Amino acid sequence: PAAVHESAVVQALRDELLSEKGARFADVLLESADGETVPAVRAILAARSPMFAGMLFGDFAEARTDKVSLAAWKSTTLRAVIEFCYTDSTAALRKSTVDSEIDELVALAQTDR
Repeated sequence: PAAVHESAVVQALRDELLSEKGARFADVLLESADGETVPAVRAILAARSPMFAGMLFGDFAEARTDKVSLAAWKSTTLRAVIEFCYTDSTAALRKSTVDSEIDELVALAQTDR
């Protein structure tokens, strides 16, 4: 198959927001089941996912805090969902080694809470 080239916007999101320097842009920390915290941008997550929109901007307690616990999600899954929300792809999808949990959580992120 032919290589897929990312747009400049997607590449910038990947380079700036998914790297360690991306923490400077974050306005929320998401904590995984294994205790890892992942910096994220609320507006991007909410724009891409009704679940995140409700959680981060709705009437839930998570909308009023800077750190949100996602205790059911492993850090690898959480990072994959964030990457998908930012870029419409994940390393797992690009490598065709999609784990069923990532499939499930990407689908969850695209539905209402």
